[in-house]
Amino acid sequence: MKVSAKNVICGIFVCALALLCIFGPFTPLLRSDYVLEISATETGYDLITMRSPVYFAEISAGSFGVVLIDLIGILSLAMCVYGIVMLACGVLGIFSAKIGRAWKGLSVAAFILFCVYALAGCVYMFLFLDRSSAGQITTTAAYVPALVGMVFYFLFCVFKKCLPDKQ
Repeated sequence: MKVSAKNVICGIFVCALALLCIFGPFTPLLRSDYVLEISATETGYDLITMRSPVYFAEISAGSFGVVLIDLIGILSLAMCVYGIVMLACGVLGIFSAKIGRAWKGLSVAAFILFCVYALAGCVYMFLFLDRSSAGQITTTAAYVPALVGMVFYFLFCVFKKCLPDKQ
């Protein structure tokens, strides 16, 4: 198969989604700015160990928080592995039409992973806000990969539809 501009441009957006899938769990699930004290951050990759290093370090076993921490850790690991596979398919799809046909499905699955990560971050934040004390500002940035992923997916769809198949 000859490499076309359409394949290269769409492949770049698929690879961008894959890299976002790999590095997305580095966005903070929780970030607290304590008044007159140090700030703390916890990402999805921090929870791969299935333990919270900062916010829920003393939580009792069997509670909803432990289950959520385990699920976010598994989700972060799955996003990393999926991103690596998707990156390989993105690069190989530039040169192979058979693999290139799977790009749309791979991109939709990546976007779903981003949305689940954003939802998990919101639940994680609200669970922490129920336990937190006054004097701190707690935020989440787990929605950022979903927003950036939406832009990349939109551009992928536009270029896939609008560019001709010719070189």
